[in-house]
Order: sequence, then C-alpha cells, then structure tokens
Amino acid sequence: MNGRLRRAAAGAAAAASLCLMAACGDGEGGGGGDTKAGWQEDHGDLFDAYSRDLSAVVNTINQGERTATLATCQQVIDDGKELKDTALPVPNPAVDGPLRTAIEKGASGGNSCLAGARNTDARAVEAAQRDFADARKAMDEAEAAYKAWT
Repeated sequence: MNGRLRRAAAGAAAAASLCLMAACGDGEGGGGGDTKAGWQEDHGDLFDAYSRDLSAVVNTINQGERTATLATCQQVIDDGKELKDTALPVPNPAVDGPLRTAIEKGASGGNSCLAGARNTDARAVEAAQRDFADARKAMDEAEAAYKAWT
C-alpha cells in the first residue's frame, strides 16, 4: 500500500506540474502567444495602467506635492517592473522596442524622482522630469504601434 500511495502522490505532483506549466507559460514572460488578442488578454490592462501611470507622474511631479509625487513615482517603478517581468517580449517588434524604452526611462525617472523628492534635490527631480518625458514619448510610440498591430 505504501508503494501505491507514493506512486499516486508522484503522479499527482507530475500532473500538477504539467497543469502549472500550461497555465503559466514557459516562465520567460511574453505570454499570450504570438497574437495581439492573446497578448492583450494577458497584458493589456497592465499596458494601459502603465500609460496612465506615466501621464499621472508627469502631472504630479510638476505640481511639487511631495507625498503624491513619491506615490506616483513608486507606481511607475512597480508597474514598469511588472510589465518587464511578465509582458516582455511583446510578439510585435514595433510595440516591443518603444515599450522597452518606456519601461527603462520610467524606471530611471522613478528612481531619480524618489531620490529628489526624499532629499529635496532639484537636479534629481529635473532628471526625473526628463526621463518621464522620454518615457511618455516612447509609450506614445508603443501605443500607436499597438493600435496598428493586426
């Protein structure tokens, strides 16, 4: 009986492992296959949220309200990291390139923003503003390519 239980447990573990692999993909991000519909289903909400984050941070950092600035800068960092970890590569190179740039510039801006807001460092805040403007421009390019993706 002990051997049967062990084999059953091993079989259940293998089945669970296969189920998880099928549900979660290969662990390399991207997900959703090679179609726009698949990628959009898996990552479209986060893609849209990141775009809103970039717009919000550009507005918030220019207002100079420290608490709101810290929160929006951290949100850009967090959503950018999640996009990078789960949604890249985008199966469409015209979307993938600008999105990668938007994420990279957003992370750089977010880090400068946090440092500048915490330490009242005007130069760091100005660097963040430049990076966020570049990130917003790249995100606009990614969104245009995303809309054109068929």
